[in-house]
Amino acid sequence: MERPCLLLPRHLAVVCLAGIALAFAGCRGEPQSEARPRLGGAAKGWNVVLLSIDTLRADHLGAYGYKVRPTSPHLDAQLAAGLTFDAAMAQRAATWPSLASLLTGLYPSGHGVQENGYGFPDDLPTLPKALHGAGYRTGAFLSNMCKANHQGWDAFGCTPGQDGKTVRNALGWARALPAGGKPFFLWVHLFGAHNPYYNGGDLADRELDPGYQGPVAPRKRMLDAIMVDKIPLAARDVQHLNALYDAAVMGSDGLAGELLSGLSAAGRLGNTVVVVTADHGEELYQHNRYLYHSCSVYQSTLHVPLGISAPGLSPPGTRVPQTVELIDVAPTLLALLGLPALPEAHGKSLVPYLERPGGGGRGRPAFSEYGNTQVRTVLDQDWKLVFNPDHVDPICIPNAPPGHYPIGRVELYDLAHDPHETTNLATAQKARVAKAAQGAGSVGLRGEVRLLHHGTDGSPRGADGLHRGADGSLHGAGGDSAVRTVRSAVRMARSRVRVVRSTMRETRSGVRLVRSAAGEAAPRCGPPASRSEPPAGEPGPGVDSSGPCPYYMHPSARREVSSAVRAPALHAGGRGFKSLTSHQRGETRRRNQGSF
Repeated sequence: MERPCLLLPRHLAVVCLAGIALAFAGCRGEPQSEARPRLGGAAKGWNVVLLSIDTLRADHLGAYGYKVRPTSPHLDAQLAAGLTFDAAMAQRAATWPSLASLLTGLYPSGHGVQENGYGFPDDLPTLPKALHGAGYRTGAFLSNMCKANHQGWDAFGCTPGQDGKTVRNALGWARALPAGGKPFFLWVHLFGAHNPYYNGGDLADRELDPGYQGPVAPRKRMLDAIMVDKIPLAARDVQHLNALYDAAVMGSDGLAGELLSGLSAAGRLGNTVVVVTADHGEELYQHNRYLYHSCSVYQSTLHVPLGISAPGLSPPGTRVPQTVELIDVAPTLLALLGLPALPEAHGKSLVPYLERPGGGGRGRPAFSEYGNTQVRTVLDQDWKLVFNPDHVDPICIPNAPPGHYPIGRVELYDLAHDPHETTNLATAQKARVAKAAQGAGSVGLRGEVRLLHHGTDGSPRGADGLHRGADGSLHGAGGDSAVRTVRSAVRMARSRVRVVRSTMRETRSGVRLVRSAAGEAAPRCGPPASRSEPPAGEPGPGVDSSGPCPYYMHPSARREVSSAVRAPALHAGGRGFKSLTSHQRGETRRRNQGSF
Protein backbone atom coordinates (compact mmCIF):
# COMPACT_ATOMS: atom_id res chain seq x y z
CA MET A 1 0.00 0.00 0.00
CA GLU A 2 1.41 3.35 -1.01
CA ARG A 3 2.09 5.76 1.82
CA PRO A 4 -0.03 8.91 1.37
CA CYS A 5 1.76 12.23 1.02
CA LEU A 6 -0.05 13.46 4.13
CA LEU A 7 2.07 12.90 7.23
CA LEU A 8 0.03 10.76 9.61
CA PRO A 9 0.68 11.85 13.20
CA ARG A 10 1.72 9.79 16.17
CA HIS A 11 1.58 12.86 18.35
CA LEU A 12 -0.81 15.68 17.48
CA ALA A 13 1.84 18.37 17.16
CA VAL A 14 2.94 16.68 13.96
CA VAL A 15 -0.40 17.74 12.46
CA CYS A 16 1.09 21.23 12.37
CA LEU A 17 4.03 19.95 10.35
CA ALA A 18 1.72 18.13 7.97
CA GLY A 19 -0.34 21.27 7.42
CA ILE A 20 2.77 23.27 6.61
CA ALA A 21 4.06 20.52 4.32
CA LEU A 22 0.86 20.34 2.31
CA ALA A 23 0.76 24.09 1.89
CA PHE A 24 4.48 24.36 1.17
CA ALA A 25 4.88 21.59 -1.35
CA GLY A 26 1.56 19.93 -1.99
CA CYS A 27 1.11 16.18 -2.29
CA ARG A 28 3.16 14.67 -5.03
CA GLY A 29 3.95 11.15 -6.09
CA GLU A 30 7.21 9.80 -7.35
CA PRO A 31 7.55 8.03 -10.68
CA GLN A 32 7.79 4.28 -10.23
CA SER A 33 10.47 2.30 -11.97
CA GLU A 34 9.25 -0.77 -13.82
CA ALA A 35 12.26 -2.92 -12.92
CA ARG A 36 14.62 -2.38 -10.02
CA PRO A 37 16.27 -4.55 -7.36
CA ARG A 38 14.22 -5.04 -4.24
CA LEU A 39 16.43 -4.64 -1.19
CA GLY A 40 13.84 -4.87 1.56
CA GLY A 41 15.08 -7.71 3.76
CA ALA A 42 18.29 -8.08 1.71
CA ALA A 43 20.38 -7.52 4.87
CA LYS A 44 18.42 -10.01 6.97
CA GLY A 45 20.60 -11.21 9.84
CA TRP A 46 23.31 -8.58 9.21
CA ASN A 47 25.03 -6.56 11.90
CA VAL A 48 24.39 -2.82 12.35
CA VAL A 49 26.91 -0.17 13.39
CA LEU A 50 25.54 3.31 14.08
CA LEU A 51 28.18 6.00 14.58
CA SER A 52 26.88 9.42 15.55
CA ILE A 53 29.17 12.35 16.24
CA ASP A 54 28.16 15.35 18.31
CA THR A 55 28.11 18.85 16.80
CA LEU A 56 29.45 17.81 13.39
CA ARG A 57 28.63 20.24 10.59
CA ALA A 58 28.25 18.60 7.20
CA ASP A 59 29.82 21.54 5.40
CA HIS A 60 33.06 21.17 7.37
CA LEU A 61 33.73 17.70 5.95
CA GLY A 62 35.65 17.00 2.77
CA ALA A 63 32.85 14.71 1.58
CA TYR A 64 30.56 17.75 1.55
CA GLY A 65 32.95 20.02 -0.30
CA TYR A 66 34.98 21.62 2.49
CA LYS A 67 38.19 23.01 0.96
CA VAL A 68 39.78 25.09 3.72
CA ARG A 69 41.73 22.13 5.13
CA PRO A 70 41.52 18.32 5.11
CA THR A 71 39.45 17.72 8.22
CA SER A 72 37.90 14.30 7.69
CA PRO A 73 39.82 11.66 5.66
CA HIS A 74 38.44 8.70 7.63
CA LEU A 75 34.83 9.89 7.58
CA ASP A 76 35.12 10.82 3.90
CA ALA A 77 36.29 7.29 3.09
CA GLN A 78 33.44 5.73 5.04
CA LEU A 79 30.86 8.00 3.42
CA ALA A 80 32.24 7.15 -0.02
CA ALA A 81 31.79 3.44 0.71
CA GLY A 82 28.02 3.73 0.27
CA LEU A 83 25.30 6.32 -0.17
CA THR A 84 25.99 9.88 0.95
CA PHE A 85 22.91 12.02 1.55
CA ASP A 86 23.64 15.60 0.58
CA ALA A 87 20.68 17.19 2.38
CA ALA A 88 20.04 15.28 5.61
CA MET A 89 18.22 17.27 8.28
CA ALA A 90 18.17 16.94 12.07
CA GLN A 91 14.85 17.39 13.85
CA ARG A 92 16.33 19.66 16.52
CA ALA A 93 19.70 21.32 17.02
CA ALA A 94 20.05 19.69 20.45
CA THR A 95 21.56 16.32 21.29
CA TRP A 96 18.87 14.49 23.23
CA PRO A 97 15.84 15.32 21.03
CA SER A 98 17.85 14.72 17.85
CA LEU A 99 19.28 11.36 18.88
CA ALA A 100 15.89 10.26 20.19
CA SER A 101 14.45 10.99 16.74
CA LEU A 102 17.29 8.98 15.22
CA LEU A 103 16.43 5.95 17.36
CA THR A 104 12.63 6.14 17.12
CA GLY A 105 11.77 7.52 13.67
CA LEU A 106 9.61 10.13 15.42
CA TYR A 107 9.64 13.89 15.64
CA PRO A 108 10.45 15.17 19.15
CA SER A 109 6.79 15.93 19.84
CA GLY A 110 6.09 12.26 19.10
CA HIS A 111 8.75 10.61 21.25
CA GLY A 112 8.56 13.14 24.09
CA VAL A 113 12.31 13.78 24.48
CA GLN A 114 11.80 17.41 23.55
CA GLU A 115 14.68 18.85 25.55
CA ASN A 116 18.05 17.78 26.88
CA GLY A 117 17.34 16.10 30.22
CA TYR A 118 14.17 14.31 29.15
CA GLY A 119 14.31 10.51 29.24
CA PHE A 120 12.85 7.93 26.87
CA PRO A 121 9.35 6.94 28.04
CA ASP A 122 9.29 3.33 29.22
CA ASP A 123 6.67 2.24 26.68
CA LEU A 124 8.21 4.02 23.67
CA PRO A 125 9.09 1.72 20.72
CA THR A 126 12.72 2.25 19.72
CA LEU A 127 15.25 0.76 17.32
CA PRO A 128 17.33 -0.95 20.06
CA LYS A 129 14.20 -2.50 21.57
CA ALA A 130 13.11 -3.77 18.16
CA LEU A 131 16.50 -5.30 17.36
CA HIS A 132 16.89 -6.75 20.84
CA GLY A 133 13.47 -8.33 20.48
CA ALA A 134 14.55 -9.78 17.13
CA GLY A 135 17.47 -11.58 18.76
CA TYR A 136 20.25 -9.03 18.27
CA ARG A 137 22.95 -8.44 20.84
CA THR A 138 22.84 -4.72 21.50
CA GLY A 139 25.53 -2.42 22.84
CA ALA A 140 25.62 1.36 23.23
CA PHE A 141 28.73 3.35 24.17
CA LEU A 142 28.22 7.08 24.47
CA SER A 143 30.08 10.24 25.43
CA ASN A 144 26.89 12.31 25.87
CA MET A 145 23.19 11.80 26.65
CA CYS A 146 24.08 9.47 29.50
CA LYS A 147 21.01 9.62 31.75
CA ALA A 148 18.17 9.37 29.24
CA ASN A 149 16.48 6.17 30.48
CA HIS A 150 18.07 4.16 27.67
CA GLN A 151 16.41 0.78 27.16
CA GLY A 152 16.89 -2.21 24.88
CA TRP A 153 20.66 -2.53 25.41
CA ASP A 154 22.47 -5.66 26.58
CA ALA A 155 25.53 -3.51 27.29
CA PHE A 156 25.50 0.21 27.97
CA GLY A 157 28.34 2.55 28.85
CA CYS A 158 28.55 6.31 28.99
CA THR A 159 31.70 8.30 29.75
CA PRO A 160 30.82 12.00 29.44
CA GLY A 161 33.20 13.84 27.14
CA GLN A 162 35.72 10.99 27.03
CA ASP A 163 35.68 9.85 23.41
CA GLY A 164 38.88 7.83 23.63
CA LYS A 165 37.45 5.73 26.43
CA THR A 166 34.13 5.40 24.60
CA VAL A 167 35.88 4.00 21.50
CA ARG A 168 37.96 1.60 23.57
CA ASN A 169 34.89 0.32 25.42
CA ALA A 170 32.96 -0.15 22.17
CA LEU A 171 35.81 -2.08 20.55
CA GLY A 172 36.27 -4.21 23.66
CA TRP A 173 32.59 -5.18 23.59
CA ALA A 174 32.60 -5.92 19.87
CA ARG A 175 35.77 -8.01 20.02
CA ALA A 176 34.39 -10.08 22.88
CA LEU A 177 31.29 -11.13 20.93
CA PRO A 178 31.35 -14.84 20.05
CA ALA A 179 32.06 -15.52 16.38
CA GLY A 180 29.21 -16.91 14.37
CA GLY A 181 26.63 -16.10 16.99
CA LYS A 182 23.72 -13.72 16.95
CA PRO A 183 24.00 -10.49 14.91
CA PHE A 184 24.83 -7.34 16.84
CA PHE A 185 23.74 -3.71 16.92
CA LEU A 186 26.44 -1.30 18.08
CA TRP A 187 25.73 2.39 18.67
CA VAL A 188 28.65 4.71 19.37
CA HIS A 189 28.08 8.40 20.03
CA LEU A 190 31.15 10.63 20.33
CA PHE A 191 31.34 14.02 22.04
CA GLY A 192 33.04 14.98 18.80
CA ALA A 193 33.31 18.64 17.85
CA HIS A 194 31.17 19.85 20.76
CA ASN A 195 32.21 23.12 22.38
CA PRO A 196 34.60 24.02 23.86
CA TYR A 197 36.31 21.95 21.15
CA TYR A 198 38.63 19.90 23.41
CA ASN A 199 39.00 17.14 20.83
CA GLY A 200 41.29 19.41 18.83
CA GLY A 201 43.87 19.70 21.61
CA ASP A 202 46.32 22.49 20.73
CA LEU A 203 46.26 21.75 17.00
CA ALA A 204 44.62 25.06 16.11
CA ASP A 205 47.23 27.14 17.96
CA ARG A 206 50.11 24.94 16.90
CA GLU A 207 49.37 24.33 13.20
CA LEU A 208 46.04 25.49 11.82
CA ASP A 209 46.11 29.13 12.94
CA PRO A 210 49.32 29.94 14.85
CA GLY A 211 50.06 33.33 16.33
CA TYR A 212 46.47 34.26 17.18
CA GLN A 213 45.90 36.65 20.08
CA GLY A 214 42.28 37.40 20.88
CA PRO A 215 39.10 36.46 22.78
CA VAL A 216 38.53 33.07 21.10
CA ALA A 217 39.99 30.06 22.93
CA PRO A 218 38.96 26.45 23.68
CA ARG A 219 37.65 27.42 27.11
CA LYS A 220 33.93 27.48 27.75
CA ARG A 221 34.06 30.51 30.01
CA MET A 222 35.75 32.50 27.25
CA LEU A 223 33.35 31.32 24.55
CA ASP A 224 30.35 32.06 26.79
CA ALA A 225 31.69 35.56 27.47
CA ILE A 226 31.68 36.35 23.74
CA MET A 227 27.92 35.81 23.69
CA VAL A 228 26.97 37.06 27.15
CA ASP A 229 29.06 40.23 26.98
CA LYS A 230 28.39 40.66 23.25
CA ILE A 231 32.08 40.82 22.39
CA PRO A 232 32.26 41.53 18.65
CA LEU A 233 34.41 39.17 16.64
CA ALA A 234 36.48 40.46 13.74
CA ALA A 235 37.21 38.31 10.69
CA ARG A 236 40.50 37.23 12.28
CA ASP A 237 38.65 36.04 15.39
CA VAL A 238 36.13 34.06 13.33
CA GLN A 239 39.02 32.52 11.42
CA HIS A 240 40.47 31.22 14.67
CA LEU A 241 37.05 30.02 15.84
CA ASN A 242 36.79 27.93 12.68
CA ALA A 243 40.31 26.64 13.23
CA LEU A 244 39.39 25.51 16.76
CA TYR A 245 36.28 23.82 15.44
CA ASP A 246 38.13 22.17 12.54
CA ALA A 247 40.75 20.87 14.95
CA ALA A 248 37.97 19.23 16.97
CA VAL A 249 36.53 17.77 13.77
CA MET A 250 39.95 16.37 12.90
CA GLY A 251 40.28 14.82 16.36
CA SER A 252 36.82 13.29 16.01
CA ASP A 253 37.68 11.98 12.56
CA GLY A 254 40.72 10.25 13.98
CA LEU A 255 38.63 8.60 16.68
CA ALA A 256 36.04 7.52 14.10
CA GLY A 257 38.83 6.00 12.03
CA GLU A 258 40.15 4.18 15.10
CA LEU A 259 36.70 2.72 15.76
CA LEU A 260 36.04 1.62 12.18
CA SER A 261 39.50 0.20 11.60
CA GLY A 262 39.31 -1.63 14.92
CA LEU A 263 35.98 -3.19 13.97
CA SER A 264 37.37 -4.17 10.59
CA ALA A 265 40.47 -5.75 12.12
CA ALA A 266 38.22 -7.72 14.48
CA GLY A 267 36.23 -9.01 11.51
CA ARG A 268 33.09 -7.17 12.57
CA LEU A 269 32.32 -5.20 9.41
CA GLY A 270 31.52 -8.07 7.07
CA ASN A 271 27.78 -8.30 6.41
CA THR A 272 27.35 -5.10 8.39
CA VAL A 273 25.25 -2.03 7.66
CA VAL A 274 27.19 1.05 8.78
CA VAL A 275 25.47 4.39 9.36
CA VAL A 276 27.48 7.56 9.99
CA THR A 277 25.71 10.77 11.02
CA ALA A 278 25.58 13.63 13.55
CA ASP A 279 23.00 14.95 15.98
CA HIS A 280 23.40 18.58 14.83
CA GLY A 281 25.95 21.14 13.69
CA GLU A 282 27.30 24.39 15.17
CA GLU A 283 26.56 28.07 14.49
CA LEU A 284 30.13 29.39 14.70
CA TYR A 285 28.99 33.02 14.80
CA GLN A 286 26.93 32.85 11.60
CA HIS A 287 23.64 34.06 13.12
CA ASN A 288 22.97 36.43 16.00
CA ARG A 289 26.63 36.33 17.11
CA TYR A 290 25.93 32.87 18.48
CA LEU A 291 28.61 30.19 18.72
CA TYR A 292 26.81 27.01 19.79
CA HIS A 293 23.73 25.15 18.50
CA SER A 294 20.71 24.65 20.77
CA CYS A 295 19.21 28.08 20.03
CA SER A 296 19.59 27.74 16.29
CA VAL A 297 16.97 27.13 13.61
CA TYR A 298 19.39 27.50 10.69
CA GLN A 299 21.15 25.11 8.34
CA SER A 300 24.49 25.58 10.10
CA THR A 301 23.03 23.41 12.88
CA LEU A 302 20.24 21.42 11.19
CA HIS A 303 22.15 20.15 8.13
CA VAL A 304 24.01 17.01 9.18
CA PRO A 305 26.12 14.39 7.40
CA LEU A 306 24.48 11.05 6.70
CA GLY A 307 25.92 8.01 5.01
CA ILE A 308 24.70 4.41 4.76
CA SER A 309 26.89 1.59 3.53
CA ALA A 310 25.97 -2.07 3.07
CA PRO A 311 28.58 -4.10 1.20
CA GLY A 312 27.14 -5.49 -2.00
CA LEU A 313 23.82 -3.72 -1.48
CA SER A 314 24.66 -0.01 -1.51
CA PRO A 315 26.62 1.20 -4.55
CA PRO A 316 29.76 3.02 -3.34
CA GLY A 317 30.22 6.68 -4.14
CA THR A 318 26.53 7.38 -4.76
CA ARG A 319 25.13 10.80 -3.84
CA VAL A 320 21.50 11.44 -2.94
CA PRO A 321 20.55 15.10 -3.46
CA GLN A 322 16.98 14.86 -2.14
CA THR A 323 16.14 16.11 1.32
CA VAL A 324 15.93 13.38 3.97
CA GLU A 325 15.61 13.42 7.75
CA LEU A 326 17.20 11.65 10.70
CA ILE A 327 13.80 10.12 11.45
CA ASP A 328 14.26 8.12 8.23
CA VAL A 329 17.25 6.16 9.57
CA ALA A 330 15.43 3.70 11.86
CA PRO A 331 12.79 2.80 9.22
CA THR A 332 15.59 2.29 6.68
CA LEU A 333 17.55 -0.09 8.90
CA LEU A 334 14.50 -2.14 9.81
CA ALA A 335 13.49 -2.38 6.15
CA LEU A 336 16.97 -3.57 5.11
CA LEU A 337 16.99 -6.15 7.90
CA GLY A 338 13.53 -7.40 6.96
CA LEU A 339 12.07 -6.56 10.37
CA PRO A 340 8.69 -4.96 11.12
CA ALA A 341 8.58 -1.17 11.10
CA LEU A 342 8.26 0.72 14.36
CA PRO A 343 4.58 1.51 15.00
CA GLU A 344 3.43 4.95 13.88
CA ALA A 345 6.93 6.10 12.87
CA HIS A 346 7.00 9.45 11.08
CA GLY A 347 10.13 8.61 9.10
CA LYS A 348 10.18 6.84 5.76
CA SER A 349 12.55 4.11 4.59
CA LEU A 350 15.36 5.31 2.36
CA VAL A 351 15.78 1.85 0.80
CA PRO A 352 14.37 3.10 -2.55
CA TYR A 353 17.47 5.30 -2.87
CA LEU A 354 19.62 2.17 -2.57
CA GLU A 355 17.43 0.40 -5.13
CA ARG A 356 17.44 3.30 -7.60
CA PRO A 357 20.70 5.26 -7.39
CA GLY A 358 20.11 8.60 -9.04
CA GLY A 359 16.32 8.31 -8.79
CA GLY A 360 13.87 9.48 -6.19
CA GLY A 361 12.10 12.41 -7.83
CA ARG A 362 11.77 15.69 -5.97
CA GLY A 363 11.92 14.21 -2.50
CA ARG A 364 9.87 15.33 0.49
CA PRO A 365 9.94 18.34 2.80
CA ALA A 366 11.92 18.08 6.03
CA PHE A 367 10.95 19.55 9.38
CA SER A 368 12.47 20.54 12.68
CA GLU A 369 10.83 21.37 15.99
CA TYR A 370 11.86 23.54 18.93
CA GLY A 371 11.06 22.06 22.31
CA ASN A 372 7.45 22.44 23.38
CA THR A 373 7.01 25.66 21.39
CA GLN A 374 5.27 26.18 18.05
CA VAL A 375 8.53 27.11 16.33
CA ARG A 376 9.01 25.00 13.20
CA THR A 377 11.29 24.95 10.19
CA VAL A 378 10.38 23.49 6.83
CA LEU A 379 12.89 22.70 4.10
CA ASP A 380 11.51 21.95 0.64
CA GLN A 381 14.32 21.66 -1.87
CA ASP A 382 15.96 25.11 -1.95
CA TRP A 383 13.36 26.99 0.09
CA LYS A 384 13.61 27.19 3.86
CA LEU A 385 10.81 28.48 6.08
CA VAL A 386 11.27 29.43 9.73
CA PHE A 387 7.88 29.78 11.43
CA ASN A 388 7.65 31.31 14.91
CA PRO A 389 3.96 32.26 15.27
CA ASP A 390 4.15 32.94 19.00
CA HIS A 391 7.31 35.04 18.67
CA VAL A 392 9.23 32.76 21.04
CA ASP A 393 12.30 34.36 22.58
CA PRO A 394 14.61 31.42 23.35
CA ILE A 395 16.77 31.26 26.43
CA CYS A 396 19.80 29.05 25.95
CA ILE A 397 22.92 31.08 26.80
CA PRO A 398 23.90 31.19 30.48
CA ASN A 399 23.41 34.66 31.99
CA ALA A 400 22.66 36.24 28.61
CA PRO A 401 20.23 39.18 28.44
CA PRO A 402 16.76 38.75 26.91
CA GLY A 403 16.60 38.80 23.15
CA HIS A 404 20.06 37.33 22.65
CA TYR A 405 18.82 35.03 19.88
CA PRO A 406 15.90 36.63 18.05
CA ILE A 407 13.87 34.41 15.73
CA GLY A 408 11.50 36.24 13.40
CA ARG A 409 7.85 35.36 13.25
CA VAL A 410 8.34 34.32 9.63
CA GLU A 411 11.62 33.92 7.82
CA LEU A 412 12.05 32.62 4.27
CA TYR A 413 15.36 31.83 2.58
CA ASP A 414 16.36 30.79 -0.92
CA LEU A 415 19.19 28.40 -0.13
CA ALA A 416 20.22 28.08 -3.77
CA HIS A 417 21.33 31.72 -3.79
CA ASP A 418 21.69 32.33 -0.05
CA PRO A 419 23.05 29.15 1.57
CA HIS A 420 24.02 30.96 4.80
CA GLU A 421 20.47 32.34 5.31
CA THR A 422 21.41 36.00 5.50
CA THR A 423 18.53 37.57 3.51
CA ASN A 424 14.99 37.06 4.76
CA LEU A 425 12.67 37.03 1.72
CA ALA A 426 9.45 36.78 3.70
CA THR A 427 8.39 40.32 2.78
CA ALA A 428 9.36 40.04 -0.88
CA GLN A 429 7.83 36.56 -1.26
CA LYS A 430 4.52 37.10 0.51
CA ALA A 431 2.61 34.70 -1.72
CA ARG A 432 5.07 31.89 -1.08
CA VAL A 433 5.05 32.57 2.66
CA ALA A 434 1.24 32.66 2.73
CA LYS A 435 1.04 29.28 1.03
CA ALA A 436 3.65 27.87 3.38
CA ALA A 437 2.11 29.19 6.59
CA GLN A 438 -1.62 28.85 5.88
CA GLY A 439 -1.78 25.36 7.36
CA ALA A 440 -0.51 26.64 10.69
CA GLY A 441 -2.00 30.11 10.77
CA SER A 442 -4.99 31.15 8.68
CA VAL A 443 -7.19 28.17 9.54
CA GLY A 444 -6.49 28.43 13.26
CA LEU A 445 -4.59 25.16 13.45
CA ARG A 446 -2.31 26.37 16.23
CA GLY A 447 -5.21 26.87 18.58
CA GLU A 448 -6.71 23.53 17.60
CA VAL A 449 -3.42 21.78 18.30
CA ARG A 450 -3.15 23.37 21.72
CA LEU A 451 -6.68 22.29 22.66
CA LEU A 452 -6.03 18.81 21.34
CA HIS A 453 -2.84 18.64 23.41
CA HIS A 454 -4.21 19.76 26.77
CA GLY A 455 -7.67 21.26 26.55
CA THR A 456 -8.59 24.23 28.67
CA ASP A 457 -8.21 22.22 31.88
CA GLY A 458 -4.77 20.79 31.03
CA SER A 459 -6.06 17.25 30.40
CA PRO A 460 -5.06 15.28 27.28
CA ARG A 461 -7.50 15.59 24.38
CA GLY A 462 -7.82 14.16 20.92
CA ALA A 463 -10.19 11.22 21.43
CA ASP A 464 -11.79 11.91 18.07
CA GLY A 465 -8.43 11.30 16.33
CA LEU A 466 -8.39 14.53 14.35
CA HIS A 467 -6.03 14.76 11.40
CA ARG A 468 -5.57 17.18 8.55
CA GLY A 469 -7.04 16.22 5.23
CA ALA A 470 -5.63 17.00 1.80
CA ASP A 471 -7.85 20.09 1.60
CA GLY A 472 -6.33 21.49 4.78
CA SER A 473 -9.39 20.84 6.96
CA LEU A 474 -9.49 18.80 10.15
CA HIS A 475 -11.36 15.51 10.14
CA GLY A 476 -12.13 12.77 12.64
CA ALA A 477 -10.06 9.77 11.71
CA GLY A 478 -12.03 7.26 13.75
CA GLY A 479 -11.06 3.64 14.20
CA ASP A 480 -7.38 2.83 14.58
CA SER A 481 -6.30 6.41 13.99
CA ALA A 482 -8.40 7.60 16.91
CA VAL A 483 -6.95 4.89 19.14
CA ARG A 484 -3.41 5.89 18.12
CA THR A 485 -4.19 9.52 18.86
CA VAL A 486 -5.53 8.77 22.33
CA ARG A 487 -2.61 6.48 23.11
CA SER A 488 -0.14 9.11 22.00
CA ALA A 489 -1.74 11.79 24.16
CA VAL A 490 -1.90 9.49 27.18
CA ARG A 491 1.71 8.40 26.64
CA MET A 492 2.84 12.02 26.58
CA ALA A 493 0.88 12.80 29.75
CA ARG A 494 2.37 9.80 31.52
CA SER A 495 5.81 10.77 30.30
CA ARG A 496 5.44 14.24 31.82
CA VAL A 497 4.33 12.76 35.12
CA ARG A 498 7.38 10.50 35.09
CA VAL A 499 9.61 13.46 34.35
CA VAL A 500 8.24 15.43 37.31
CA ARG A 501 8.61 12.45 39.65
CA SER A 502 12.09 11.76 38.34
CA THR A 503 13.02 15.41 38.85
CA MET A 504 11.94 15.22 42.48
CA ARG A 505 14.04 12.10 43.05
CA GLU A 506 17.05 13.58 41.25
CA THR A 507 16.81 16.80 43.20
CA ARG A 508 16.90 14.92 46.53
CA SER A 509 20.03 13.09 45.41
CA GLY A 510 21.58 16.00 43.56
CA VAL A 511 24.78 16.04 45.58
CA ARG A 512 25.33 12.33 44.98
CA LEU A 513 24.68 12.79 41.25
CA VAL A 514 27.18 15.62 40.99
CA ARG A 515 29.84 13.69 42.90
CA SER A 516 29.24 10.57 40.83
CA ALA A 517 29.36 12.42 37.53
CA ALA A 518 32.48 14.26 38.66
CA GLY A 519 34.21 10.99 39.34
CA GLU A 520 33.20 9.54 35.96
CA ALA A 521 34.17 12.58 33.95
CA ALA A 522 37.38 13.54 35.71
CA PRO A 523 40.63 13.08 33.85
CA ARG A 524 43.63 11.72 35.67
CA CYS A 525 44.80 14.34 38.03
CA GLY A 526 47.82 16.50 38.60
CA PRO A 527 47.81 19.38 41.07
CA PRO A 528 44.24 20.69 41.50
CA ALA A 529 45.13 24.23 40.49
CA SER A 530 46.41 23.05 37.13
CA ARG A 531 43.36 20.99 36.20
CA SER A 532 40.67 23.61 35.74
CA GLU A 533 40.71 22.56 32.03
CA PRO A 534 42.35 19.63 30.21
CA PRO A 535 45.98 20.39 29.34
CA ALA A 536 46.64 21.96 25.96
CA GLY A 537 48.42 19.03 24.36
CA GLU A 538 45.79 16.38 25.06
CA PRO A 539 43.40 15.27 22.33
CA GLY A 540 40.38 15.55 24.59
CA PRO A 541 39.06 15.15 28.13
CA GLY A 542 39.58 12.03 30.11
CA VAL A 543 43.20 11.25 29.21
CA ASP A 544 44.73 8.84 31.68
CA SER A 545 47.88 9.87 33.53
CA SER A 546 48.19 9.42 37.29
CA GLY A 547 45.16 9.19 39.56
CA PRO A 548 41.51 10.29 39.48
CA CYS A 549 41.02 13.96 40.22
CA PRO A 550 38.50 14.77 42.97
CA TYR A 551 38.51 18.49 42.19
CA TYR A 552 37.83 18.52 38.47
CA MET A 553 34.50 18.06 36.74
CA HIS A 554 34.36 18.34 32.97
CA PRO A 555 31.94 21.06 31.77
CA SER A 556 29.96 18.50 29.75
CA ALA A 557 29.31 16.50 32.91
CA ARG A 558 28.27 19.61 34.83
CA ARG A 559 25.85 20.56 32.07
CA GLU A 560 24.53 17.03 31.82
CA VAL A 561 23.86 16.77 35.55
CA SER A 562 22.28 20.21 35.55
CA SER A 563 20.15 19.27 32.57
CA ALA A 564 19.10 15.93 34.06
CA VAL A 565 18.21 17.43 37.44
CA ARG A 566 16.80 20.81 36.53
CA ALA A 567 15.70 21.13 32.93
CA PRO A 568 12.69 18.78 33.19
CA ALA A 569 11.21 20.94 35.94
CA LEU A 570 11.14 23.91 33.59
CA HIS A 571 9.64 22.21 30.56
CA ALA A 572 7.46 19.46 32.04
CA GLY A 573 5.73 21.96 34.27
CA GLY A 574 4.92 24.37 31.49
CA ARG A 575 1.55 25.47 32.82
CA GLY A 576 2.87 25.72 36.37
CA PHE A 577 5.84 27.69 35.14
CA LYS A 578 3.49 30.38 33.83
CA SER A 579 1.94 30.71 37.29
CA LEU A 580 5.25 31.73 38.89
CA THR A 581 6.08 35.33 39.59
CA SER A 582 8.29 37.11 37.08
CA HIS A 583 11.18 36.94 39.57
CA GLN A 584 10.68 33.19 40.06
CA ARG A 585 10.50 32.64 36.30
CA GLY A 586 13.73 34.53 35.85
CA GLU A 587 15.47 32.50 38.52
CA THR A 588 14.16 29.24 37.03
CA ARG A 589 15.35 30.21 33.56
CA ARG A 590 18.78 31.12 34.86
CA ARG A 591 19.09 27.78 36.68
CA ASN A 592 18.04 25.85 33.58
CA GLN A 593 20.16 27.58 30.97
CA GLY A 594 22.55 25.23 29.19
CA SER A 595 24.76 25.23 26.15
CA PHE A 596 24.07 21.89 24.50
